[in-house]
Amino acid sequence: MKKIVLILLCLPFFISAYSQTENPVEVDQSTLSKKEQRKAEALEKEQKIKELTKKMMDSQRFVLKAELIEDKEGQRRPVDPSMNFIMVDSSVCTIQIGKSFEIGQNNVGGITKEGEITKYSQKIKSGKKGDTYIITMYVMSTSSSFDVTLFVRDSGRADATVQGSSAIGTLRYVGSVIPINSANIYKGIPTP
Repeated sequence: MKKIVLILLCLPFFISAYSQTENPVEVDQSTLSKKEQRKAEALEKEQKIKELTKKMMDSQRFVLKAELIEDKEGQRRPVDPSMNFIMVDSSVCTIQIGKSFEIGQNNVGGITKEGEITKYSQKIKSGKKGDTYIITMYVMSTSSSFDVTLFVRDSGRADATVQGSSAIGTLRYVGSVIPINSANIYKGIPTP
């Protein structure tokens, strides 16, 4: 008899404890499905970016919008991406540095050099974190020439080194590549 009374007294505690542990498991499963959904969306977005980057590199039509520029002394400076860029449009390359608060030789606070791409080579290096496009080109403008080397990751992030025989000297651009039609850049008047 004592056993039956003890079981009846303990039964409500077991029922309440069991009902409390069931609900968090259901919440975790719904949270997990949301996490999986976000992960799938992120992978899909990443794949689209990789395809777009490949398309831009293959067509030789892109803009590297710089967020940082490093000079030959190694000093990095944050810059306005709409005024500091390297644009490759088939056989023409435009290299620009500028400041939004000054008026320079190019009417947008800096220097704009535009020239014909006389040599262009592209290699793809595959690694654990994805592909990297290594692009080297030689650009001839009316008054100077430039060696440009770009390292473009398939995520769209890019570094470029510009070595020139004019006022630009040696610069390193750090930023992202985007299609020309959505670049939203301010291109100055090419300077001699």
